[in-house]
Amino acid sequence: MNLPHSSLQNHSLSRDDNTAVVIAHFHPAGRVARHLIDFVIYVKSHVTPHIVLVSTGLSDDGKELLEKHCKVILRENFGYDFWSYKVGIDALSSAKPWKRLLIINSSIVIANPALLALSIFGRPVGRGIIGLTISREFAIHVQSYCVIFEGEDFINSNAMRNWWSAMEPISDREQVIQKYEIGMSQYFMKSGYSPQSLYKPTQGEKALAIMRAIVQSEVVFNIPEEQNEVMIRLNRSDHLNPTHFMWDFVFKKFGVIKIDFLRQSIFSGQLLSLIKRSPAWAGTSVQSLINDALI
Repeated sequence: MNLPHSSLQNHSLSRDDNTAVVIAHFHPAGRVARHLIDFVIYVKSHVTPHIVLVSTGLSDDGKELLEKHCKVILRENFGYDFWSYKVGIDALSSAKPWKRLLIINSSIVIANPALLALSIFGRPVGRGIIGLTISREFAIHVQSYCVIFEGEDFINSNAMRNWWSAMEPISDREQVIQKYEIGMSQYFMKSGYSPQSLYKPTQGEKALAIMRAIVQSEVVFNIPEEQNEVMIRLNRSDHLNPTHFMWDFVFKKFGVIKIDFLRQSIFSGQLLSLIKRSPAWAGTSVQSLINDALI
């Protein structure tokens, strides 16, 4: 797959035995999308052999293929992705001096595993909790589809250990979002670790996100005829979901797209146009991977 050269500048990958990856997989029929298999294979080849995939159900073919490249754990279907994360983290060696731990789920299409891996693992190791994206919807939080925990002292801290050990399985989606997705960032903030984000929108991207939100919500404005200016407070974009309203910038930077965006957003049809007109994606199988993931 061709990568944008600008995306590779100042990035390099080297295998690291102190890096671990936990993947939470769910599909009602136990299917494993091709892009997820490609990501596992790429990470194993270029980053780390310590990969654990936790699933609530796998087809025989999917399980057989994945077991060639990572540890596979099957569990009963409760607790959503956070419980899979917990199971996967518990399966990692507690004696290992982990410096970087990635948790990622199957709610995204990874159109370019190399670009995503470089964005996550090609940086110097930081300290604390880092999301691919941050949302301030309800409260500030890293979005849980892709979260990196960094720094040996942080990963082995009491704060980290207590968060996962205290977790209980919750099977109500809204409760999981409030208590675990939003709650996780709030918990670590209180423990002295401010959540960070790899994606940092520009002012222009914030303005476009607000305009998209206006269009999608079908807001009707009663603007007097004599008024020629409208003020937009760009910080209002902080309360929008970046994977839905800044989706193209996230896609260009990391090569990922949320499946719920593809299924729900009125802007999802623009993705094919973006792929076709962008030289960086010329000759790639992105559309095929997306179609496969939506099955």
